[in-house]
Amino acid sequence: REEHPSVQVVVATVFDDDEAHWPPNYDERGEAHTQNGTEIDLVDILAIQTHDSLADPQYIFEAGWRPTGAVCVAAARWPDLLLKESLLKAAPILAGPCTEEDARRRGALIFTRIIRR
Repeated sequence: REEHPSVQVVVATVFDDDEAHWPPNYDERGEAHTQNGTEIDLVDILAIQTHDSLADPQYIFEAGWRPTGAVCVAAARWPDLLLKESLLKAAPILAGPCTEEDARRRGALIFTRIIRR
């Protein structure tokens, strides 16, 4: 059975030990806006990983991701490191409605939730 290329990308991305995939490189410039030990909850389009935080009101949707960066951003992980408004001004392609459904329509393979700050 031949797998769809996106299946291979998701599996490689979710199970890759290289943490370079998870710092919020929102705008594909390679600059992470996070802190060590930041807790994130992720899910992928194949449900290999599923959200544990859906019932926890502390968590909000952060962004949808493809291997090169975000497809849209609902909230920045650490507003004191990067304001969402500053990010969207610098990378307007990330603006607009951003729910998990919106991100899926924009081609995201991974979806993250973060603790509201």
